[in-house]
Amino acid sequence: MQEAYSLSVLMYAFPAVSLHTKQIAELNACWNNVIRRIFGCHRWESVEAVIYGLGRLNVTYEFLVRRVKFYKRLFFKSGFMHNIFWPALLSDNSDDCMSAVFIPLDKAIENVYLQFYKYVYD
Repeated sequence: MQEAYSLSVLMYAFPAVSLHTKQIAELNACWNNVIRRIFGCHRWESVEAVIYGLGRLNVTYEFLVRRVKFYKRLFFKSGFMHNIFWPALLSDNSDDCMSAVFIPLDKAIENVYLQFYKYVYD
């Protein structure tokens, strides 16, 4: 259960942490192993459908939700942080999640869940 606790702390701090794709994939594998242990699945069995069936997301998509929420909060702050965020949003190399600031939060999160559904079942 140490894995799950460490992951939850990291998830809380994710918007402030920069992780590489490989690191996110390793965290996702860790989370999958926690789910496997809880539900008695074998290592070779995929647990993505189990995670989706529980109404949850895997680590990769959970990071997307957290990033969308972070950008949304940051966008609506006034002052210094907003002044830093706005040019980053307009730059060519901006994050895909930054476009979520222009749609309602519930719709942005629903889009992430839809992406995860497609990932699991396509």
